Amino acid sequence: MDNSSVAATGSGAVNVESPRSTPETSNRLAGGVVSASAQPPAAAASRVNASPLALVDQNFLTSAAAAGLFEMAASRAAADRATHADVKAYAAMLVKDHSAAHEDLRTLAARKSVNLPTEVPAGQVPTLEKLTNARGTDFDRAFVQTIGVSAHKTDISLFEKAANTAQDPEVRAWAAKILPKLREHLAAAQKLPGASGA
Repeated sequence: MDNSSVAATGSGAVNVESPRSTPETSNRLAGGVVSASAQPPAAAASRVNASPLALVDQNFLTSAAAAGLFEMAASRAAADRATHADVKAYAAMLVKDHSAAHEDLRTLAARKSVNLPTEVPAGQVPTLEKLTNARGTDFDRAFVQTIGVSAHKTDISLFEKAANTAQDPEVRAWAAKILPKLREHLAAAQKLPGASGA
């Protein structure tokens, strides 16, 4: 795996943009959230109330970003390591599609004053490490089952809920826009070797 795209930080999270922990990232909690204790109290308070979005909509955006970071990191590894050509092609498609969706999400979050995570959440680091330590067809099977099937089922559930219940119309529209692509990804994964777990 390219160490410039995924690296462990001192916080237990994985930074997908830089191999080094910076002062800014070393004060981050799981999911890339800046620790309130690392900021002056006034700055921490202003971060909490900075967004006009309902908390449930903010949580959706940060959850979507965290899931995307995890899936992009795993897919980058799979694009390099997968042994089966179809799995490699699927991973490359995920990198392309999730990167585009993540850029749209960053634009939406900036408009809504929501700070998104910049690292794979600490809770998903062990899964990412286990996946990237697998080799050969074991890697292919683990990637397809973990990212292609399981993660996309979770994503679809998250995005369906937001598309139906998000309070902000732009958040609802973005979730609805991304859903068809997530369903395509799941359907494609279910056709890959190793998808059934056998």
